[in-house]
Amino acid sequence: RLLRAIRLLADERVALALKVRRGTTVVLIERLGEADGKPLSISNHYFPASRFPGLISYYGEENSITRSLARCGLPDYLRLQTRVRARRATAEEIRMLQVPPHTPILETEAINVDPEGRRIEFGVSRFASSRIELLFES
Repeated sequence: RLLRAIRLLADERVALALKVRRGTTVVLIERLGEADGKPLSISNHYFPASRFPGLISYYGEENSITRSLARCGLPDYLRLQTRVRARRATAEEIRMLQVPPHTPILETEAINVDPEGRRIEFGVSRFASSRIELLFES
């Protein structure tokens, strides 16, 4: 479920991940992942706005990041890296993920690149640890 799709200025974390200057305009697509009526994840996806000017409107039509990027002229991309860590959920995450206080969540940070290796997405996802299993294959 889409929570918001907006343009904003990149903070230091986003700028470093996307290799852009702090204050560069980026697109944020924030989503709540659900299964069987239960929230599983909150995800924030950041993209360089200058590279994907129609991304917000395309996402509104497609409800898919991959299809929206294809409509922006990027038919394929690759995962450069994924970092996973466990941490205590914030009050907002407890509310949104409907988990008990002091529940650990799994947080992933991922960077995707185009076929030439240019960074096109920085994603941060927080998962209700009791409802999710992550598998990485190559």
